[in-house]
This record gives sequence, C-alpha cells and structure tokens, in this order.
Amino acid sequence: MPPAPRQQLGACCRTSSWRLGRLAPGADIAAAAAVLVGICHDRVLNAVLPGMSPPAVESAAVVAALLDGIGPRA
Repeated sequence: MPPAPRQQLGACCRTSSWRLGRLAPGADIAAAAAVLVGICHDRVLNAVLPGMSPPAVESAAVVAALLDGIGPRA
C-alpha cells in the first residue's frame, strides 16, 4: 500500500526544502504536512457534500501562515 499523502508530503519537504534552507532545522514537518493535507480534505469535502458552505479561509492564506511559522529565522 502506498504511503499516506501526509507521509509523502513530509518526505518531500524533508529532502528538498531542508536541503535548500527553506525550512527551519527544527520544524515539525509531520504537523505541517497534516495541516496542508487537512485544508485539501476540507476543500474536497465542501465540494462534494450537499449543504456544505465554502471554507472560510483561502488555501493560499493557510500555506502562507504555515510557512511563516516554520520558515527559518534570519
């Protein structure tokens, strides 16, 4: 069975983003991946379940807030 999306995302972040200095060395990648996968699930469920209202937060805003919180500090 293939790894869960958040595991795949976490593995990708650990290899490329840390190596390139895009994430702080102590960043909780598992938590960040869970947040990103969660917003994706939120979007899909709101689109397919009847009577659901659109998400109150834009996906881009979630990503920006997440990166601001785990990005390296100068």
